[in-house]
Amino acid sequence: MVAASPAPPPPPLSPERELEAALRSAAAEASAADGGGGGGGGGGGVGQTALLGLGLGLGVGVAALFPFVSIPLTKSLPYMHTPRHRLRQGFAGLRPLLRKRPRSGEGAAPPAFVDLGSGDGTAVIEAVKGGTFGRAVGVELNWGLVAYSWFAAWREGVLRGGAGSGAGGAGGGVAFHKRDLWTLDLGEFDAVMMFGVKPLMAPLAAKVRRECRPGTVVMLYRFKLPDDALGGAAAKDARGGDAEGDGDDDGARVIVPSKVEGEFSYYTLR
Repeated sequence: MVAASPAPPPPPLSPERELEAALRSAAAEASAADGGGGGGGGGGGVGQTALLGLGLGLGVGVAALFPFVSIPLTKSLPYMHTPRHRLRQGFAGLRPLLRKRPRSGEGAAPPAFVDLGSGDGTAVIEAVKGGTFGRAVGVELNWGLVAYSWFAAWREGVLRGGAGSGAGGAGGGVAFHKRDLWTLDLGEFDAVMMFGVKPLMAPLAAKVRRECRPGTVVMLYRFKLPDDALGGAAAKDARGGDAEGDGDDDGARVIVPSKVEGEFSYYTLR
């Protein structure tokens, strides 16, 4: 009896087929390691779903926090929230000074407020909600904070007329703008607020003296304008001189320190 000849070996697999086989084998081994059978497969699916949900949650959290940390990572002015109760105290100190400002007549528009570096919009919203101002404008470089400010103003119900003409909308309400504060003309505002840093105080004083109307009140949180940036007579007053000086020798406007209450410092342009 003649022995049967051995079967020829199978043809070698192509590289693509070898890769597919290896992947299938690895998947089978992973499934067996998870517990094998149908029950183990179900547990693995739940675990993968949980991991996916955790990853999505972290992604949403990072996206929500990005506007609040992106500027601090790239700019010299970090976002710092001003507590609402502090703002209410600040506006309470501001009202008596606003009543002293020159008026244009019986039909004059209510006072306007601007926050230079408005952050999450709390000060702008509070300025209108408290009834101190007819309209308020926030200027902020961080696009995420500007978007959040619009949402917060909508939630608080203070958006009426805020998208009208001019920097803040002549119809009243609030408005927020993504722009460099140094490019905004301050001439239409009756009160200017800033929670800035010390290096910005002298440039701010120069901008106020150049652009604002007499009677404009400057409200600063935690920082003060340097004496030598106020103007000749005002600088003398800040050091204990005459508060009713006539101004610089060249006739330029001067900023007179009005008062300090808590962490707020107030100044009036003359």
